[in-house]
Amino acid sequence: MHCRTISSPFTSSSSTVSITQSRYIEENSRKKKRSRVTRRPSTNPAFLPSLRILRRDVRRKYADMINNIFNNYDTKLVSEFCHTFMSPDLHYSDTVCQEIQSMSVFRSVYVQGVTSFTRRVAIPFYMIPDQIFCLHSVQVCKRSNEVGSRVVAKVSMRGTLLYLPQVPINSVNVDDEGNVDQSQFEIQLNPETINFEGMCIMYLDENHHIRVFEIVMDKYVK
Repeated sequence: MHCRTISSPFTSSSSTVSITQSRYIEENSRKKKRSRVTRRPSTNPAFLPSLRILRRDVRRKYADMINNIFNNYDTKLVSEFCHTFMSPDLHYSDTVCQEIQSMSVFRSVYVQGVTSFTRRVAIPFYMIPDQIFCLHSVQVCKRSNEVGSRVVAKVSMRGTLLYLPQVPINSVNVDDEGNVDQSQFEIQLNPETINFEGMCIMYLDENHHIRVFEIVMDKYVK
């Protein structure tokens, strides 16, 4: 009886296997080299990486300090905060939407300097004695291409509009200590409840001093 050896197409010599493996490794190495393409850094600020802000960084407390000032108005506290954390040539803007301006009391305003800022913020405190200023979210932003940083907070303000100025709000007399001339106001017999929502943005310099302070109230909740 004769036995024949049947060769299988799936069997191969060791040399063939080694050649196949070397080709496979060579092709994969080429693919990896091709995929390593150096990318140019983006110049678009929206795509630049944000630097990490430490948990104990004082900038994380700015929004809380502003919230404390607006809810517990004290001329001494306001003056201390402004001269400690604000730049002397501070730029302050208070912007309100058209719906809020239709109330004929609130107007968008821009002032420069710490003293002008303390005078400006004193007026709403007198007009709305029960004012409640709330923080809903706070974010500290620092881009790799920026010298300073930003503190952005979503805020709301509500209260009772009890006193109305008898002169344009920008013409109300306020002394350097933040005391309002009460003779320029008149009490309302039917006070109106107000509820505003918007953003509070603080732009800080390299020394973490507030150089630009913006409040934008873009929604009037009825």
